[in-house]
Amino acid sequence: MREIVIDLKDMNDTKEVYEKKISPLYSAFIYFLVFCFGLSFIYFYFGKIEIVAKANGVIRPNDEVSTVSPLVGGKVTGVFYSDGEVVKEGQKLLSIDTTESEISLEALRKQEQKLGEDRLYVEKFIDGIKKDTNPFDKDSKEEEYNYFVQFEQYKLDKKSTFISSDFNEKKAVSSIEACKKQKVDMEYQIKGLEAYKNSIETGKDMLKDFPEYENMYLSYKNLITSIDNDYNSKKADIDFNVSTASNDYYINYYQDRVSEYEDLVDSIKSGESKFNDDDTSEAKLFYKQYSYEAEGYEKAIDRNGDTPGLENTARSDDNLKRLEGYKLFRQSVESGNDCFSMDSPSYEYHYLYDNYKNEYDKIDENVALLQTEYENLINNEERNESVNMDEFVANLSKQITARDNYKATTISNIDNVILQIQTVELSSGDDTDKETSEQALNTYKSKSLATYTGTLDEYKQKLDEAKLQKDGIKSKELLYADLDKTYQNTKRQRYLSTITEIDNSIQSLKTKLIQIEADLDMNEVISQMYKDSKGEDGTYVDVSKVKIDKLSELLSRKKQIETELDELKTQIKQTEEQISAGNITASRDGIINVSQEISAGDVIPSGSLIGTVIPAGSNEFKVQIYVDNSSIGNLKEGDDIKYSIMSLPSSEYGYVNGKVVSISKDTLVMDGKNSGYYLVTGTIDAEKLKDHNGNEGEIAIGMQVEAKIVTEKKRIISYILEKINIT
Repeated sequence: MREIVIDLKDMNDTKEVYEKKISPLYSAFIYFLVFCFGLSFIYFYFGKIEIVAKANGVIRPNDEVSTVSPLVGGKVTGVFYSDGEVVKEGQKLLSIDTTESEISLEALRKQEQKLGEDRLYVEKFIDGIKKDTNPFDKDSKEEEYNYFVQFEQYKLDKKSTFISSDFNEKKAVSSIEACKKQKVDMEYQIKGLEAYKNSIETGKDMLKDFPEYENMYLSYKNLITSIDNDYNSKKADIDFNVSTASNDYYINYYQDRVSEYEDLVDSIKSGESKFNDDDTSEAKLFYKQYSYEAEGYEKAIDRNGDTPGLENTARSDDNLKRLEGYKLFRQSVESGNDCFSMDSPSYEYHYLYDNYKNEYDKIDENVALLQTEYENLINNEERNESVNMDEFVANLSKQITARDNYKATTISNIDNVILQIQTVELSSGDDTDKETSEQALNTYKSKSLATYTGTLDEYKQKLDEAKLQKDGIKSKELLYADLDKTYQNTKRQRYLSTITEIDNSIQSLKTKLIQIEADLDMNEVISQMYKDSKGEDGTYVDVSKVKIDKLSELLSRKKQIETELDELKTQIKQTEEQISAGNITASRDGIINVSQEISAGDVIPSGSLIGTVIPAGSNEFKVQIYVDNSSIGNLKEGDDIKYSIMSLPSSEYGYVNGKVVSISKDTLVMDGKNSGYYLVTGTIDAEKLKDHNGNEGEIAIGMQVEAKIVTEKKRIISYILEKINIT
């Protein structure tokens, strides 16, 4: 360090300064500064600063605060509190109308009572089945009487099952005997048919052990004999016909018939009669019948569906008269006596019988002459030697056949006419349109032509055969050959058809035998099944099954009733709770804080908040604070808290104090982060705040807060020294 030397002569002003007196103002200022420094030192040394941990939180309801809320909704019948009133635990606060629940409870209890009775009846039924006695009284009340009837029905079912099983067993035994008998019968029939078949094939009677089939074999032989007789008869006819005896009569007869039926067919085709006025032949009669029917169809066409009038009525009467005439005609032909009465309206049809009678008498006279001549020949021995009796008998037989055929044909034709008249009469009242009537006319014309043309062809064929026989075109040997061929074919066909019938019968019997054997096996199985189904006491399994099924049904019913009773008890308990919930009481002592005004007559929903009961000396709210891991170290229960409510800014409403009451033992993971947070619960000392102007702000559940938790207090000087890293 360098020394500075100053001359004394240069120190005059400084000395004056040192020797000069100080001003009192300076002294006072210095003392003031010293005082301020000392006061600051004392403040910094003895004064303390609060160290806080900041965290966010939310206002929640206090656990000690109970809410007043109805469990059931309904009409309010009474209000027994006022806001701010001190209430005791169990004190009635509110009553709600529970009339519907009370009605429902009464119905449920009645249903419970009925199910209880049903359970007793079911248990009684089960006991009766075990004892095999009806435990119910038929003269009791209706419900028990129903069970009496059910038990009787059970007894009937049991008895019916026994009868059915017993019947089926006996039926199976009876069926076995019947099947065995049928089997024996079938086997006997098969053997008989096989013997019948062998007899036909061999021509020897092998049916001594089968009488009924022996009769069938004899019938078959008789049939073959009749075929042989017919063959011999036809052979005699050939001998007669080839000799041309009496053939002229048939040629003339068939020529007349051909001519008449040709006129009949031409008349139908042309629509005009080809017959002479004095013609009384059968063909003209048929044409008159045809014309009458055709006229009816034509009139139906003209009517064209109109309602029948007088003309139709007259025609209907004419039909009835004509029908009566043909019926009398038939009776006369069949009996051989004239059945017509001159007073009858149908007498005009008498001419039909006259014509028939004349023709029939001619044939009958010829037959009578031949019969007389035949008797004379029989009695005259000399004449017998000169006449071929076989030919004469054949001629007589033909004449008799012609007479009988004429009568039978006439009756058949009359029946056809009667049927046609009846058909026309039945359809005369129908409203038939023109097209339908034309179709009917055409159909009738076609059928008539087909019928009469067929008859004409038959007469032509017979005429040709008669001419051929007369001219001797076919020799006797050729006729014999044809007859022999027909004879052999007939016998062969009869043989084959009989054998086929026998084979079919045998096959059918064998099929039935298989079925009978199957039925026999089945019935034997059924019979054995019923025998095996009996228990040691001889009771059928089916009967025991009825008992078991009924017991199973009753046990299931009992279980169902018990289940329903359990459900009913639950419903009754719930209903009683609903009725009890109609009286809302305080769950603890405290002061009631009303959330909404309720009056008698109001309808409130279930779960609606009516108010809260706050214990004396307690607050309605608490604060859940979420403290970060880094700030939790110095926190402890009892620490002071200062809240800044975001909805009520601290710049206007200030801070609200509180204290830490609990700290979670472990972190809660937040947003999936491992650091998490600690849940700190704190009290809040106010429920309402006022701003600078005196306006109130209410604290509500769910409000967000910023909490400053005072973790410690330090001397200000220590805090400053720590900040400047001196200590």
